Amino acid sequence: MFNSNINIFKFIYLISKNKYDYVWVHGYENLSKIFIIIFSKIFFCKVLIRGESSHYSLKNKNILELLIKKIFFFFLNLFTNYFLTIGKSNYKFYKIMNIKNSKLKKLNYVVDNSFFQKKIRRRKKSSKVIFLYVSKLIRRKNPEILLKAYKNLSDKMKAKSKLILIGDGVLKNFLKNKYKDRNIIFKGFINQVEISKYYNLCDVFILPSEEENWGLVINEVMNFKKPVITSSVVGCNLDLVKNNYNGNIFINKNEKDLEKKLKNCFNRNKLINYGKNSFKLINKWNIDIAVKQLEKIL
Repeated sequence: MFNSNINIFKFIYLISKNKYDYVWVHGYENLSKIFIIIFSKIFFCKVLIRGESSHYSLKNKNILELLIKKIFFFFLNLFTNYFLTIGKSNYKFYKIMNIKNSKLKKLNYVVDNSFFQKKIRRRKKSSKVIFLYVSKLIRRKNPEILLKAYKNLSDKMKAKSKLILIGDGVLKNFLKNKYKDRNIIFKGFINQVEISKYYNLCDVFILPSEEENWGLVINEVMNFKKPVITSSVVGCNLDLVKNNYNGNIFINKNEKDLEKKLKNCFNRNKLINYGKNSFKLINKWNIDIAVKQLEKIL
């Protein structure tokens, strides 16, 4: 709290001494950011807000929770010139919060595509299908549903595949002890430098989160021409994942549906085509396009 106050005072000092036209705030989840938004308007700056909230996150809210959220956004809207929408799910969220179209400006959520594409390496031919999970091993990410679905595959399918899980978290030891299998490999935490090795290695990438506002890891792996499977509540799936085009979307928390999607991953030619489509799609979500979108807003 002490550090937050210092940051706010520094901000007030800067904004009072310099003539800024815009203040861009990432999110609205704490008091410091709310104060910054309010003081920006006091000093006649235009406020841009970019949050990650997904309309999927509202599905489990009761009427009272939803009402409180709408009241919050009613007041937040008074101090905001534009809300920068990162994708379709984010746009739907703001519409549910009663934000008018005139205040919604598109600004794609992107990664540095060129950084990842420079790390593409030709993979050695393998008869095995490599499934990859990269995320924290926590309940919200729901890695266990992937492990269950994979374990339910036939012995023949498991012999022709591997499941690699990269990430750390409170569920790590529990999952490692419960799902002991020679075809399931827990790699733990891998840094950003080394992660490209596994993006190159895999045939299919899976993000089974039961709650996920976006999922930038999907952007990253698509740069390696990989098919993707996501749950139906991963925020980026409305923009980056298309059924039977560059991957598949399974029904959230539905183990059988995920199992079905995994079974459909043993056609090598189909996976290659899906991967090519991922690459085509992600090339439309790059920094250059985002910069042009921002220039248009300003």
